[in-house]
Amino acid sequence: RGVTLDFAMLIHGPATQFVAQTHAGTKFEKAPCESLPEIHALLASLAALGVRIEVCLIAMDRSHVARENLIPCVVVEDNVFLNSIALQNKGYALMQVD
Repeated sequence: RGVTLDFAMLIHGPATQFVAQTHAGTKFEKAPCESLPEIHALLASLAALGVRIEVCLIAMDRSHVARENLIPCVVVEDNVFLNSIALQNKGYALMQVD
């Protein structure tokens, strides 16, 4: 029907582990995610479709995830909670996934 879709995925808190290339040296090192390669592939495919994937710098700092350790398709934002508010003010709908 000619509808243009626009999505943003905001990553924060423990979900930060899913955008780290490796859990070595991070808060998640002792309980690594076994399906990390599949998750990275899914996130890359979403990014290729035009989904903007943002990760929270606050969560990165708390989880000891360095910028160099991020998968290439994510964008670092200072505070994704503030971005969430700004996006909602522009008409975006919030769909929280836990």
